[in-house]
Amino acid sequence: LVSFTDPGDAAALDNLTPEEQRSYAVVKQKVVDTRNHAKDYFKKNLVANAINDYHKAVNYLEQCNIKDEAEQLEQTETLIQIYTSLAVCYNKKDNPRKACLMINEIRRLGNLERLPRALFHEGRALMNLGEYGRAKTSLVKAQKLEPTNNEIAKELKILNERWEKSRQDEQS
Repeated sequence: LVSFTDPGDAAALDNLTPEEQRSYAVVKQKVVDTRNHAKDYFKKNLVANAINDYHKAVNYLEQCNIKDEAEQLEQTETLIQIYTSLAVCYNKKDNPRKACLMINEIRRLGNLERLPRALFHEGRALMNLGEYGRAKTSLVKAQKLEPTNNEIAKELKILNERWEKSRQDEQS
């Protein structure tokens, strides 16, 4: 079983007015369910399905009606989390350009410099695009935020090896 939706939930949603269906309170639960489905897909290595569901969640959030600043902040933080998950998915699918687009969405929404996971995946994507200097900048920022994270240290090591190989290839 990949996913399940309670038919009662769908029927209850149908009974709401279009305005109520777009309220943040209603959309919020739909986003939670959609993100959970996406996470399940990702765990099962069905990354394309995960990407599809994460994009659905983004669309739900972007179409909803926000009533106050608290909802706006929560919506923004949720979008940042989803875009980070999308960057992870696109890196896993070896699509660094799209991973960078997701990171740019995070940058548009808030302070990327406080998000080590997003910085890490930006660094990985940039490295895979051959943007070694920019990749190093992102990975070093991530490492400053999480100095004990071994995954970041490993990625920096891989980056340095690829960068050195690239320099040697240019010289020969």
